[in-house]
Amino acid sequence: NFGPRVGFAYALGKDRKMVVRGGYAILYAQESTGIPNLTQNPPGSQPTQFFPNVLPNGQRINLRTGFPALSGTVDPKNLPGDRSFVFVDPNRRTPYIQQYQLSFQYEFIKNYVLSVAYVGNQGRKLLASRQLGSNGNGANLFPAVNGLPQLTNIQALENRAASSYNALQLSLNKRFSGGLSFLFSYAYSKALDDSSGPDTRFQNNGGGNLNGPQDPNNLRGERSFSVFDVRNAFSGSVVYDLPFGKGKKFLNNNSIAEKVLGGFQVNLISTIRSGLPFGLTTNRDGVRPELVGDPEGQNGFGFNPNAFAAPNAVVRNGRTIFIGSAARNLLHGPEFVNFDISVFKNIPITAISENFRVQLRFEFFNAFNRTNLGNPNSNLNFDANGVVIDDGNVGRSTFALPKRQIQVAAKIYF
Repeated sequence: NFGPRVGFAYALGKDRKMVVRGGYAILYAQESTGIPNLTQNPPGSQPTQFFPNVLPNGQRINLRTGFPALSGTVDPKNLPGDRSFVFVDPNRRTPYIQQYQLSFQYEFIKNYVLSVAYVGNQGRKLLASRQLGSNGNGANLFPAVNGLPQLTNIQALENRAASSYNALQLSLNKRFSGGLSFLFSYAYSKALDDSSGPDTRFQNNGGGNLNGPQDPNNLRGERSFSVFDVRNAFSGSVVYDLPFGKGKKFLNNNSIAEKVLGGFQVNLISTIRSGLPFGLTTNRDGVRPELVGDPEGQNGFGFNPNAFAAPNAVVRNGRTIFIGSAARNLLHGPEFVNFDISVFKNIPITAISENFRVQLRFEFFNAFNRTNLGNPNSNLNFDANGVVIDDGNVGRSTFALPKRQIQVAAKIYF
């Protein structure tokens, strides 16, 4: 796991207000501790459950009694076909990522800095799952032969996936001066991969059993948008001390107006980004549908259900599986727009101490009460004739983020 890293920074011009930075590194990933291992295979382990935690004789199981003695073992020469097995590639490599970036920073006016950067990375040997058994649309590599039952569930863990991320990143930063500071950032990017990870909790893209490839013999057919791909992303933050009150431009006196209008600070945090990708699934082993038209949605729909047909039936290794031509993460969901606004008033309590302050905070989350929709219901059910069964939810958003929230609080500090 040789991991070189190299970087440079160079200031240009006599005033040195432009800086060029660049770097390259090879980094290695730590894999999840929840990855199954070979000791889970029979006869190394045998799942046993006591429910509730009471033995057949009525005695409860606890730390004092310990677990009861288990009877019966699994004969390696007579493996049960209904058990789950794990296959770990003996030639696995540690996943690694090549990172690189080139950036320019320019202070074009005092306290104002503009940054332009190209950032990218390439992931290789990333962990991915595949079904080698006969469950779902698995590869069915071990049919029933020589008196042994068919092995139905074999989870293969392989370091075979690849990913890529490339982005143009822009930012404009004003350092705090004159009571004002802000930071605006924008990124135009694309993230692609063969698998966004073996964890099924974060994916619903029409893959195969165990969240593996739709076709176990066509791994390249899984190349598509990553589940976390965001094409456009903008974020901005502003902090502004209003110019009223002691030490400020206006009302710099000890008047009643200074007491009322002084000490106010306004803050803004905004996030605007493109929607996240999503794939389509079907009632044919949960795989992707066949793409037959323009999938883009309209009139409130996240996609066009009529652009898809039932996946094709393919006979492989003596059994029928379904394979659709639609890409793994074919479409992107609704955009996300959010503005959080807060108003603080700092009140000095000089009667107690010069350093004693009370801060009143008025915070508005999702200040403009925008409804941000989630990705649409992307599960297609086909009837016997291959026609989409529309239950009224197909193509529509499945959830929305919370509406505006208002919070008022007081903070005392020295």
